[in-house]
Amino acid sequence: MRMQHVKLSGMKIQLFEFASVRPQALIRFDDMDSHWANEIVEELATLEIIQGYEDGTFRPNEPISRMHVAVLFARASS
Repeated sequence: MRMQHVKLSGMKIQLFEFASVRPQALIRFDDMDSHWANEIVEELATLEIIQGYEDGTFRPNEPISRMHVAVLFARASS
């Protein structure tokens, strides 16, 4: 089991990855190639915890609302 740490607006989140549960193909976003969080965003998208936009982008610098953070936590815990 590998543990990944993510910092989101001052909160530290620990994500556990299980090889048997993890899908094979990573979901990639057109605007994330050189972004520092590219790897974790791809993994979270592949695990269906986060989603990008219909145009194939993630838009990592866009603001995120509390409602969206609550949805992320709910998806990550289920």
